Amino acid sequence: MNAVTRSGPGKYAWLVCAAGALAACPTTPDPAVVTASDADVIPAPLDASVQTESPAPIARCGDIVLTLADYESALDHMRVYRPIEGDVLGSPRFQQGTVINLVDIRLLRAAALEHGVFVVPGEVAEAIGADPRLAAAPIEMARVVAADAVLNRKLTDALSAVPGDEVLWEAWKARTERVEIEFVAVPNTPTSAALTAFVRDHAAEIDRYFRDNPGKFQLPPTRRVQILELSGPDAREKLAVHRVDLADGADFASLARKLSVHATRSQGGELGWVVKRQRPEAFAVEVGQITEPFRTRSGFALVRVAEALPARPVELTGAVRREIAADLLRNRGPDPAATQTATLLRQQWAADALDPELARLGLRKQASLPFSDVGDEDAIFLPGIGRAPGVVRAVRGLEKPGDVAGPVFSAGRHYVVRLLSRGKATRTAF
Repeated sequence: MNAVTRSGPGKYAWLVCAAGALAACPTTPDPAVVTASDADVIPAPLDASVQTESPAPIARCGDIVLTLADYESALDHMRVYRPIEGDVLGSPRFQQGTVINLVDIRLLRAAALEHGVFVVPGEVAEAIGADPRLAAAPIEMARVVAADAVLNRKLTDALSAVPGDEVLWEAWKARTERVEIEFVAVPNTPTSAALTAFVRDHAAEIDRYFRDNPGKFQLPPTRRVQILELSGPDAREKLAVHRVDLADGADFASLARKLSVHATRSQGGELGWVVKRQRPEAFAVEVGQITEPFRTRSGFALVRVAEALPARPVELTGAVRREIAADLLRNRGPDPAATQTATLLRQQWAADALDPELARLGLRKQASLPFSDVGDEDAIFLPGIGRAPGVVRAVRGLEKPGDVAGPVFSAGRHYVVRLLSRGKATRTAF
């Protein structure tokens, strides 16, 4: 599972599925409930053909394609059961879980079609009537949520088989033998003195690297934008009206000073220069044009593009030379100073004196999610670290909580790890 950070629109700081990719997308309708026959009703599986107009879906998993509209629809369905606070909406873990659940639902619908499992209208009505929250929700939304719930139960019943003892043992063992660690990642950053010496002694190598990697030394396309943001239940409709007024010549800055709830209100909505990952909506229109209203954390907004600059190369300044020197040195292997720092951290951690040293260095401890370290070292994924066989070997050598290992150099960092817990499955406990 890859994590990708993005700034816009608003709360969507993280949305990704395995093999997924992030970007802004146009909205599409919620999946419909379709009639399989005169008596049968089932939520429609994802039809990839309806996504062909979406230039940048938020997630892909096999044949499943999800758009921003699918995500927004899922949030509406979740609000049937409970409100969702703004800080929760902005949580990467919440967004990750929501996307994974959406994929699960699409797989559920496809499996139901494959195995001939359907939901009849009476079952949907019964499920709605049994849940006051669904009964109070808009009927189409309630039908989709209820149908998915009934479908999940029926498909599970249809495909379930009584597992044998060995199957149950392996499942319980996999669930029980989980490992949790915490770790400190020390960047393989050369010292200032090492950079200075490298720039002095390897000028030709730096020049060649700069010439051979033009794509790494470009300023991205940027746009100067103004933003008008409104909140409230009718914010989108109001912005649609204001968009027409602005297209007819109304002054954007005056309107923003009068109405906007954005922090740039006093500056007439002047947001400044942005790159695509910060404000993708601004790159969907031309200079002088205004976007359609789009959702933000506070409500809805629209953006006007005032100026645009294309991608352009940077000059080989002293700062760029030091940046190249750092890349070249990092790629040559562990930096001695970074290795020494990581070794010191291990000693301090073993002596329960780590926190003051971390504070001095500006580093921090990170805790992993539970994972299994059983199997091929190259295939094991360590949450927060990734695939790092050397770190896996170090973790396997930790037996009791509090044991510390490292430093281990992997992917440009030195890792020091400490065991928090290691589950042990026994036949007696089983």
